[in-house]
Amino acid sequence: MEPKNYKVQLTKSWQLLGLMLSFIGIFVFSIFLSQKLDLGILGAVLSMLISVGYFFILKKRLIHTSVLRLCKNEIVIGGNPIYFKHILNYKAHRAKGAGLKLRMKDGKILWLSSNDNFCDAGEFVRFVNDFEIRVSRIPEIIKVKSFGETKWGLYLAVSSTALLTVVIFLLPTRGEHFEFSIIGMLLVSLTTLWSGIEIRKRLLNKR
Repeated sequence: MEPKNYKVQLTKSWQLLGLMLSFIGIFVFSIFLSQKLDLGILGAVLSMLISVGYFFILKKRLIHTSVLRLCKNEIVIGGNPIYFKHILNYKAHRAKGAGLKLRMKDGKILWLSSNDNFCDAGEFVRFVNDFEIRVSRIPEIIKVKSFGETKWGLYLAVSSTALLTVVIFLLPTRGEHFEFSIIGMLLVSLTTLWSGIEIRKRLLNKR
């Protein structure tokens, strides 16, 4: 096969989690400080501007651009080759972008991920798709199913969706009201969950 290059944007999950937590912390602290100083609406506006500015400035620093190459016998990451014969197994997911975990025969683990909430993950998703096609022809490399490729992932997504649907339709009939912000958060969570469910791939693997 002809080598294929992918210019990807990569992120690290723990860094993104740290960014979100620090963003919330800065916003809460700035609101608290503005109330202590009795700044009123001006304090709320300044708190928002400071927090959002911090988020976008640091976000750019957490996105790493790299060139990945997929070859016949190896992948190349930033100029460093990783030969397929050295890979023991791998796990891939496609929830809000994609992630790839490679476990080497010497015990080393390599993580690659791209979160489309923070960067353009499209090219990395294409790399993961092509990588899976390539290694599917190498029986020595074991594929470890992600949660979204298991029946439990599908059961959780279906049951959660059914439960939320019942709640949305039953509460108004009982004269009770619900917070739309909470429903919105639940819908976002369900969307994230369903984005990682790979029904087509799982069904194809059964053929």
